[in-house]
Amino acid sequence: MAKELQVKILRAIEGYRFMRVGGTEEIDVDVRLITATNRDLKAAVEAGEFREDLFYRLHVVSIKLPPLMERKEDIPLLVSHFIEKHKKEVKGRPLAISGKVLQALETYPWPGNVRELENAILRTMLLTRSNRIEVEDLPPEVRGEGEEPSHPVPRDSEELKRMKWQLKRKAEDELERVFLREALKRNRGNISKTALDIGMDRRQLQNLIRKHRISPKEFKDTAEK
Repeated sequence: MAKELQVKILRAIEGYRFMRVGGTEEIDVDVRLITATNRDLKAAVEAGEFREDLFYRLHVVSIKLPPLMERKEDIPLLVSHFIEKHKKEVKGRPLAISGKVLQALETYPWPGNVRELENAILRTMLLTRSNRIEVEDLPPEVRGEGEEPSHPVPRDSEELKRMKWQLKRKAEDELERVFLREALKRNRGNISKTALDIGMDRRQLQNLIRKHRISPKEFKDTAEK
């Protein structure tokens, strides 16, 4: 936002009045503002790019929304929403999505966040030939088959720090998932035996199983090796 506009917005917020372009009289307003930014406004204030008085006027209730890759549990809900939202555009299809597709969607880092996810779902709905989305219907980059890296090159130190943290968390999640599956396989899905086997509290184990959406039932008939 240009500094000149910042002054006008601040004046309108403080006086609850503004004058429209070309107008001759001020208009009283009764509004609530919801603002959004992908920048660090405190840093912008320190750099003289954003007015401090406007910042504190706006900074009443602050909600930090992490990048999509940091809240993978939202992906299934968002996918369902986008399928419902766009089904009229594709003549009511598809309505189903496979578990492997959700796994692929949760693995991809989504540098474009929710907007990129929505575009990917719409593209897939338009191109698939059946009433069920499969992995092969997804864009190549989501399947991990694109020529470009699965994540963009960071533009500054803050983005580098954030992306390194994301990659570290992704690696830790994958290690946890493999660890849990192997432990459950050894103990044929028995929660109590698995907890005792790996030296973990039963409740903690159950929380990790829920986190990674693993079903212990699938290991009941697994032969112990």
